[in-house]
Amino acid sequence: MKTLLKAAILLTALVNPASAQEGKPHPLTPVPIQHVVIEDDFWSPKVRVWREVTIPDCFTKFENDWGGAINNFDRVRDGKSGGHAGPEWYDGLIDEMIRGSADFLAAKRDAALEARLDGYIEFTAIPYFAWTNCAAAPMRVWLPKCESKKEALR
Repeated sequence: MKTLLKAAILLTALVNPASAQEGKPHPLTPVPIQHVVIEDDFWSPKVRVWREVTIPDCFTKFENDWGGAINNFDRVRDGKSGGHAGPEWYDGLIDEMIRGSADFLAAKRDAALEARLDGYIEFTAIPYFAWTNCAAAPMRVWLPKCESKKEALR
């Protein structure tokens, strides 16, 4: 019986071959962010909160917490060493916040956010790899030292 079933499946496949085109997925076409409009009851409120609350709050924290982590870039530019504000990975996070905020600006102009970003990008950015490596060398990764597993999971 199994042999008969296998033969029937094979025969069906041979008689009705699927077109090679049918199996290919339809290619997606990238759309510029300026052409994307989100108008629904689920995402619209979230995007509004991200734009009006989350982005400004994150930048305020980078300006004030840990002694002003956003000032680390100015310290390096000015040749100062030591006194790094905040965890070392904040530097990359600040870069990503600026980049993500630029996406929000591209989607919808916001004069206040634009002015805030303009204030940040007036400085000379130092590449992340240059913070502790003065010459070409493997990139260093910082991990917090934890005394216990419980502390590491906080």
